[in-house]
Amino acid sequence: METPLRRIHRLPSDLAEKIAAGEVIERPSSVIKELVENSIDAGATKVVVEIVDGGKESIRVIDNGSGIFPEDLPLALERHATSKITKLDDLWNLSSMGFRGEALPSVSAISRFTIESRVAGQVGRKLYLEGGILKSDQPLGATSAIASSGTSLTVENLFYNVPARLKFLKAKSGETSQIRDLIERIALSHPGVHFTFSSDGRKSLDLPTCSSEAARVAQVFGTSENDLEHFSTQFEGSQVWGYLDRNARMPNSRSVYLSVNHRMVRDKLLQQAVLLALRPRMMEGEYPKIFVQVLVPPNQVDVNVHPAKSEVRFERSRDVFQLVHGVIERSGRETNLAFYASPDRSYGWKEPSKINHAFSTEKLTPQPVAAAAMPLLAGDPAAARTVFRTKTDIGFDSVPLANSAREQTSPFSRLQYIGQLKNTYLLCQDETGLVLIDQHAADERVQYERLKKELSESGLKSQPLLISATHKCSDEDAALAIDYGDLFARLGLEIESFGTNCILIRTVPEMLSQQHALELFQAMLAELKSLEGASSVSLVNDPTRHSAKLERLIATMACHSAVRAGQALSEREARALMATMDRTDFALNCPHGRPASIQLSYSQVEGLFKR
Repeated sequence: METPLRRIHRLPSDLAEKIAAGEVIERPSSVIKELVENSIDAGATKVVVEIVDGGKESIRVIDNGSGIFPEDLPLALERHATSKITKLDDLWNLSSMGFRGEALPSVSAISRFTIESRVAGQVGRKLYLEGGILKSDQPLGATSAIASSGTSLTVENLFYNVPARLKFLKAKSGETSQIRDLIERIALSHPGVHFTFSSDGRKSLDLPTCSSEAARVAQVFGTSENDLEHFSTQFEGSQVWGYLDRNARMPNSRSVYLSVNHRMVRDKLLQQAVLLALRPRMMEGEYPKIFVQVLVPPNQVDVNVHPAKSEVRFERSRDVFQLVHGVIERSGRETNLAFYASPDRSYGWKEPSKINHAFSTEKLTPQPVAAAAMPLLAGDPAAARTVFRTKTDIGFDSVPLANSAREQTSPFSRLQYIGQLKNTYLLCQDETGLVLIDQHAADERVQYERLKKELSESGLKSQPLLISATHKCSDEDAALAIDYGDLFARLGLEIESFGTNCILIRTVPEMLSQQHALELFQAMLAELKSLEGASSVSLVNDPTRHSAKLERLIATMACHSAVRAGQALSEREARALMATMDRTDFALNCPHGRPASIQLSYSQVEGLFKR
């Protein structure tokens, strides 16, 4: 079929405006984002947002900002009319939220739109437009919501003249929820602004001004400032700071709040940096509640890559990634918090998903050790090594030292040991309350960090198989295994080619039950196949870059080499474990994210007895 020749023509102005509006305005929350950001740019200290029917019937945003001069008000409704930039270079030094001059004309083109504004000391002005066409222009009356200065914008019947857009909107509850989330995200970066949000006449959100960023984060997160973990760093003119809710475990990544130069964004690079840094502290399928603020020189970030300005592009993206990842990871490693405080509400911890473990499930039993071989000095690594001599002879002497506030204060070693509960929990006390330590979770973290360190430095210690295991595989898999023979050796698996399409396995990691050698090799071969080229080697050499699959495998190895729940421990054994926790990174959690220790304050205990 022959393609017909078509002539180029100009689009009608009303159609062009609707197309342009569609790039900026997708739903009611898009309108509110543009209007609220304009309010912040105007210096507002109070912003009121009111909606009806999820914003589809009406949206109203009122602020107490500087307002718009009456003679400038019609100009503000023209496309590309702005007070934020005057020349091209201004785009690379932006400090304002909005700058294109598209928000107001885009919103007015697809709604029935009213704008009222007053500058202090002047008579205000009110304009009413339908579909971008001016219908009314009059002085601001005495009944206006604006007192001395500010702007009020009312958007009614959004998309009334673009009905195709209406069918893509969510139900009322969905749109309302999205608007509330948006306001909370904006509020996190602007603690000096009082935000209120009402839906169908009912106040849904009230966020008064706060004296600090921490207070605003606690306000939005609905938690105490004491539950927030603060982190901050700076490098060559860039800064990263933020707050993590230690107790929150969320079902999705929407609870990761990101801001760049006080502008809320949804950025995959930053989100990946955050989640990767927190992986040692989260269970699989759980996400943190965290706010991260990234401050970079304006000329090193492009905020103009998306019509809605919700995405950014960094000039030095690798540096930003490492800065964000590093400060959050280091915060968890160096935190001076030793125990999770038990709140009056449930933690909501979930059991880790069941894994088909390839490792021995035999119950480990401490071997008898002469009393002379068990020094009473709790912090002596030799004591830990002898006390916890098991069938695999794994001790704590190789555990990486945590050069942190926790190690300096030795909170676990300083606890007064009381005894064991159900041969599973270590009961201790200090001057503030009762501390419960999950002995398996605690030792699991100890062994996990030990294995990661050993893997990254010299490879896992191995033991020879009495009878070598053989694995029949395809030509492709056999070639891949031989190509990565050195990598397998670092994982405690020495292999060699044996006949056609067959691999001989001679050694396994020392803590592994020998009958599962073949299963371990198959799992590692599958892991290699999922990686791309040289990146597989770097995952072993750099423990911060291990793949999630590999870390789960290490966690499984740690699980089966750790002290078990139900295993009786002497006081000396318990103290040796506690001393090693002081020397271990991320001792707050087991590798699956469960808490390893929890503290009940004396007031909480007394409350249980109605004292």
